[in-house]
This record gives sequence, C-alpha cells and structure tokens, in this order.
Amino acid sequence: MLGFFIKLKLSNDPISGRKETKEEKKRRDGRSAAARVAMAASGLSSLLRRLPIPGRRRRTLVEGRRAALAALFRRGPSGAEHLLFIKRAASPSDPWSGHVALPGGRAELADKGDDEATAARETLEEVGIDPLDGSWRRLGRIVDDRLIYPGGRPLTVALFGFEQIEPVEGAPAELAQVSREVEFAWWVPTSVLSPESLFWRETPLEELVPDRGNLARAVLRASGADALRFAAIPLPPPTRVAEPPVLWGLTLAFISDVLLRARGTALVGPRAPAEWSSAFRSSGGTLADTVLAAALEGQRLRAVARACIAEHGRRLAVLVAAGAGLVLVIIAPFR
Repeated sequence: MLGFFIKLKLSNDPISGRKETKEEKKRRDGRSAAARVAMAASGLSSLLRRLPIPGRRRRTLVEGRRAALAALFRRGPSGAEHLLFIKRAASPSDPWSGHVALPGGRAELADKGDDEATAARETLEEVGIDPLDGSWRRLGRIVDDRLIYPGGRPLTVALFGFEQIEPVEGAPAELAQVSREVEFAWWVPTSVLSPESLFWRETPLEELVPDRGNLARAVLRASGADALRFAAIPLPPPTRVAEPPVLWGLTLAFISDVLLRARGTALVGPRAPAEWSSAFRSSGGTLADTVLAAALEGQRLRAVARACIAEHGRRLAVLVAAGAGLVLVIIAPFR
C-alpha cells in the first residue's frame, strides 16, 4: 500500500537488504535436490516459523517515519496455504490508490514504537482481523525492513508474519468487512507466488505521473520516454471481480524477500532468475527510459548515472548526470 519506490543499497543483495553470510551461502548451496523439492511443497508460514533469526530492523532515520505490514497465512482443510491481500480503494489523495498490497500502514504514537503493534492495529482497522487475539501464531519480523522515500522523506517499512493456528473450514475467499480505505480483501493461494507467474506489464506515463505532473510528462516525452515495464503477478480475483488484480512494486518485493528467506529463491532481484533480475525495465531504450527505470528501483543518483553510462556510452556522461538529476527531481513527490 506504500507504493513501489524501493531503496536498494547497503549490500550485495539489494532485494533482501542485507549481505548474505558465508554460513547462509554454504547452507543454501548445500541443499540437496530432494530437500529443495520438499521445501517447495511446504507452506511459507511453516518455513518462516523455523527461521533461526528474525529479519533485520532498520533504525529510523532523522526526520524519518515508520510503517508496518502484516502477512496473514491460513490453511484450509485440504492443507492449501493462502495469504491475505487487499486492494486499495480509489482515492485522489492517495498516490497508491487501487494498488494490491498487504494490510498495514504508518505508525502512530499509541504503538509506542512497536512495529508489530502497528501492523496488528492497521490490520484490525482495515480488514477487521486482530492477529494478536490468540488465534494467530506470531512469526515475528519475517524479512529485513525496507527503506522507501514517499514524498522525498524516508519511511522505514517492516513486515510481520502471522499464521492462523487452526485450519479454516468453509470460509469465503473474500472478506465481507473492510474499511473505506480498502476496495476488497481476499485470500490468495501462495502457490501462485512463483517466478512462473511473473510477466512484464507495460504502463504508460499517464498512469505513472498523475495530472499534477504535466511538466514532468512533457519533459520525459521530449526525452523519448513514454512507458515503463515492471515485473508483476496476476492474482486469482475474488468471485465478483472480473479482472485479475496485479501484484507489483513494493509488495512484490516484500513477497520476493519472503520467498528468498523461506525457500532460497527470490522472485525479483539478483537472486532471482535472470529474466527478473530487475523489477523495472525501460520500454524504448532511450536515455530517459534508462534513467526512469533505474530511479524507480530506488538507486542513488550516482548509481543511476552509472547505469545510463553503461547503456548509452561515456560520451553522454554530462547529459546522463543532468538527466538523472532531472528525473529524480520529477519523481520526488511520488517516492
């Protein structure tokens, strides 16, 4: 629900947000084929429950804010595992309206700095489920925190897991009671969260840059940029919804983190299949396209410039620096 501008830094593994230790690499490389098959068949929540250490908590930056999301897992009588997603309600004041997300939101003073309390409170407010009512097993901070920059200000986002203790019999796939901030909430089989489900979705600038960004559109179009492709997964919709909701951006990155920690394979990023090593791609191959795609990955200005130079040549170094700075300024209100 917090958008798709992902801060990638501090490690050789941008998607997980931290450096893989030698022990972790040895453990991952030493898994047998049989163990991998068994792991793939196991539910994500049961694998997350066995993790020896929790995800890393990032410190709150100066003048920064915190937010927390909840990953709610449940099983039916057949043993099939499901994860709860929400679709944000359309709102002109919400830059992420209409996006697929996990329940959660920003911290409040009443949370007393407890990220799990934030995730639980927001989940109760948005979908009417209290993951701290005793019927859910608390899995803790299941992945490392992520750092994003909505509105140009740092926001640290945590993800906490909760597993329903008893299997659910005959429960509907869609929740009947949701807040006004949520269009609908529904349970999705975790089996669809795999690299085989990914596709490249192309989005025109009109959808990326809202009406108030007419100048930004004009500058980007003059530079040759007109659309952006991003990695996405179509989710099985609730019965009353015709078009499959699309999982992408920050929420997809968090799900990728979960799969990486639980099964050792990411959806997007360096540890993912080569086709999905980047979550965003430019559509036209122009300088502006390259700058925009790199900027949306959350890379710093220097990294954006390096990406542009690598693709378009050192003769464009000055133009690259100017273009990268311009695009970062343009998209600042939406980060």
